[in-house]
Amino acid sequence: MQNHAAGQRPRHTGKRLLSQDDDQEAMFRLSSTSKDSSRNVRPRKYRTEEAEAEYRTFPYELPEVVINEHDPQPGLGYLPIDSIAEVERKQAHRKSCPENYFNASRRRSTSPMANRAQMADIERRSTRYLNVIENRRPPYSQPSITRARSHEGHESPPDRYRGRTSHSTSADREIINPSFHGGGAFAGASHFTIEAATMIDNSVSITERVGGLTRLQQFMASSALYDSKERFDPPKCDENTRIRLIGKMTGWARDSDISQRMLCLTGPAGSGKSALQQTVVEKCAEEGSLLAAFFFYAQDARRNNLGTLIPTLAYQIYQNIAATRKPMIKAVEDDPAIFERKVDIQLNRIIIVPLQDALQSPGTFPRSWPRNIFIDGVDECRGEVNQIHLLQLLRNLALTLNHSEFALKICFASRPEHAVRSAISARGHLGRSGLLYHIDLSEHNATSDIRIFLQRRLTEIAETTPYPLPSAPWPSEDDIEKLADNSSGQFVYAATIIKYLSERRRSPFSQLQVVLSWSPGTKRRERPFAALDTLYTSIFAAASEAYKESKSIDDDLVLVRYIRMLQVMALTYTEAQPGAVEALLGLEQGELQILVSDLHSLVDPEGSGLGLQFFKLRFHHKSVPDFLQDPDRCGNLFISSTRIALDLLSLSTRWLVDEARIEDCLSKEFALGIWLICALEAITKGSDTEREELRTFLAGSGNDWAIVEKGFSLHSWPSRGEHFQAFLHRCNVLNLFNKSKHPEWSKPLRMVRSLDPVISNKLLTAEGRWKKP
Repeated sequence: MQNHAAGQRPRHTGKRLLSQDDDQEAMFRLSSTSKDSSRNVRPRKYRTEEAEAEYRTFPYELPEVVINEHDPQPGLGYLPIDSIAEVERKQAHRKSCPENYFNASRRRSTSPMANRAQMADIERRSTRYLNVIENRRPPYSQPSITRARSHEGHESPPDRYRGRTSHSTSADREIINPSFHGGGAFAGASHFTIEAATMIDNSVSITERVGGLTRLQQFMASSALYDSKERFDPPKCDENTRIRLIGKMTGWARDSDISQRMLCLTGPAGSGKSALQQTVVEKCAEEGSLLAAFFFYAQDARRNNLGTLIPTLAYQIYQNIAATRKPMIKAVEDDPAIFERKVDIQLNRIIIVPLQDALQSPGTFPRSWPRNIFIDGVDECRGEVNQIHLLQLLRNLALTLNHSEFALKICFASRPEHAVRSAISARGHLGRSGLLYHIDLSEHNATSDIRIFLQRRLTEIAETTPYPLPSAPWPSEDDIEKLADNSSGQFVYAATIIKYLSERRRSPFSQLQVVLSWSPGTKRRERPFAALDTLYTSIFAAASEAYKESKSIDDDLVLVRYIRMLQVMALTYTEAQPGAVEALLGLEQGELQILVSDLHSLVDPEGSGLGLQFFKLRFHHKSVPDFLQDPDRCGNLFISSTRIALDLLSLSTRWLVDEARIEDCLSKEFALGIWLICALEAITKGSDTEREELRTFLAGSGNDWAIVEKGFSLHSWPSRGEHFQAFLHRCNVLNLFNKSKHPEWSKPLRMVRSLDPVISNKLLTAEGRWKKP
């Protein structure tokens, strides 16, 4: 910068000690070893009136700073002379009157190059200056050269800036590169000398103490909250439905003195567990008794594991109990890696300990605190080990927080899968704890509630649809009754139908006819059960993967194949001992229990007689067998009925030729029934390729048929008119009785004919085609 002529603002190159009166009017003069030290500006107090007038007409002349040309970060150590208000005023003036800025620059130099250099210099210095002011950095502590202002006389910095304070009383100190010492007023500056100064560094890195709540928010799963926007319009109980169950659950939530502080809600897939949880959670939130909630969901990576559970619960506790906030945030800030530690440690440090500290805080009223925690979808947490661990965590939490004025209560809902069944059994850790209150939805018939739901929703659709409806009342009572019966007590079926009929681009009348006339295997463009199919697919896929890994079998469909075989066995009208079923399928003893252990949300274990004297597979819902038999619905899980029949035909034949079992009349009846049904299935529904496979199998059986025929003759077979008639009719149509063309069918058909000669004679009379082989 060039020297000013007479009458202009003079340069100030001398040293002067500043008093407190100079705080807002002067800039501290730093002695520089640089050749450019003459650029320091004279404080306003010593300017002439003419210089002051020029300064005011050129409002963008900012305080000069001592700059060393070798400084890698020049200008970071300046001390401004203007107040924040003054700087903001100048900034506003600059934006409103840019011509003053340009004209003032022209008066300082007539050289275009110099003019541009001055403008660039002013722009650079003003940007640095305003950035610091606008960012509201903590005030720098100025060195006290006269020692008139001692350390004790300094105003204490705000709490958020309070940190390590360092002192230096050296007479003269030359700082070569203090940047390695940390932050501060001279961070990054170098090659300047401070004489006889007492230096106090009040700067501090605030990242260590700020961010406890922020980190909690970062690691929580907002989509798991009961009112999350990501769960918009979650399932809830319809008005005037599930009244009794809702009353039980809300009564439990309101009872602060109940000893059974862990409510377990179980039920088959689609029975309405999540809808009940959502309804009761919202009621508790309205009443102020909700402490926290977490909704697991297998398809959401943020809420299908234990990683986000504790931070999400902790965040809600932080919001609902003010006394836990300081100890909870302190725990997070003291250990920034807390969320990388084991879940047990997280639970103890950021939930249990803060709640215990809050209980001991004076002036708190724990009896008024909310105390209900709801966990939905334990079975949606990935991995059986994680599910077991989760239930142990919940038990420990309930046992630990059992204060006389604050007894924590936990409600969790799940399908009756292995981890939950084991925990709540009489020998399980929850069953033995004395804390458990169990509600099993399979014991509550929901048909009447489903009927109410269907009637209300279908009426709403009829009132709002733009499509013409039939002249008769729609829906009819018969329609509603059939849908309610098809639902088998599962709300998910009814909800899926309503969603399908609500499609605004299609007539609800025609869509309802599609639903009512649906049969497995029918080729259709519509998919009225898409939501239901997704649910069933996820359950079967997860169970198949777990079973395949446990048996080290390289077959993705091994579990589905066994279930399909058990389906066919259920058609024999004969109940068999579990041991006989396992032997026929080639399973180890007790394997049947393991086979369906991950399918209790679809398979009815008690109705099937699992663990009892006789076994016969039964499902909770009628739509499960339909799902498995329809390739359009089950997709990659599909195995044709004929394929299953051929497999079982081979297994039952092997069973029958075993002399050791031939006198076992009950097992023989079971095996003979399977043989007959599988043969019927292969003949009536098989493709040409599958029937050829069946023919090859029969032709290759050889002398085994003599033993099989003996098995048939030793048993008085009851009449199965419908099956026999269909079977024999199909054999006749395919000309299988022609011994010369189909010799492989000679012995099998003779056995079948001997079972029910009355049916065969009727067929012979009616068709006139019966020919003895």
